[in-house]
Amino acid sequence: MSILEVEGASLFYQVKGEGIPILFVHPPYLTSTTFDKQVEDLSSHYQVITFDIRGHGYSSPSTLPLTYERIRTDMVHLLDALTITKCYACGYSLGGTIVLDFLLNAKERVEGGILIGGIPEVRDSLLRTKIKMAALLMKSKGRQLLAKSLAKSHARTTEQYKMLLHTSLLGDPLAIAQYYQYSLHYSCTSLLREIKQPVHLTYGEEDKQFHKYAHLLSQNLPNNQLHFIKEADHRIPTKHPKALRELIQNFILP
Repeated sequence: MSILEVEGASLFYQVKGEGIPILFVHPPYLTSTTFDKQVEDLSSHYQVITFDIRGHGYSSPSTLPLTYERIRTDMVHLLDALTITKCYACGYSLGGTIVLDFLLNAKERVEGGILIGGIPEVRDSLLRTKIKMAALLMKSKGRQLLAKSLAKSHARTTEQYKMLLHTSLLGDPLAIAQYYQYSLHYSCTSLLREIKQPVHLTYGEEDKQFHKYAHLLSQNLPNNQLHFIKEADHRIPTKHPKALRELIQNFILP
């Protein structure tokens, strides 16, 4: 287990493989375990870096509030510790919003971005309600039910379910709630045209709720590719790893 001590927190991270570095960013409550299949599939060609955001999984919480700026700063510290000048950043769901923030505010450290079901802001009432409910559940025993629901919906095997559930429940409820809550107020839509790096946008054909975000990003990012995976919903990293691997490989080394 690799640990980086940074500004009041201990960050758990893993590095596997050599070559062009890809840094993966997970959404609230889930952890770097979500990307286990990407680590397995891509590390033979790339340097794959995963980490647990502070207060999630094996990373400790801190007295500092969890904001996108804090997560972005931790990502920079991690790259510094690994002596990586630039990387590709890949974010899943709300982790994709972190990647957009990274592209805007740490542009000198990122070659390009990969968004899996990503959004620049929470625009629709259904998603807003889901995120509010998730944040509220962190204050009650309901967080266990949410963890089970997330693990079940993402897992393909019993072993994977147990690992996703275990690592989610290790997290700090306050930090997880802060991650959810911050996403409700963040927006970078008006700044998307400032992102000059290439961005790959990946969505599931069946993930209709997020298609509006796919088109919003595609219309506003100056240099982007948009792809919909057939018969896929939102849970692409765990449910459709082969298709995701091919898209990432074609994007980074076309």
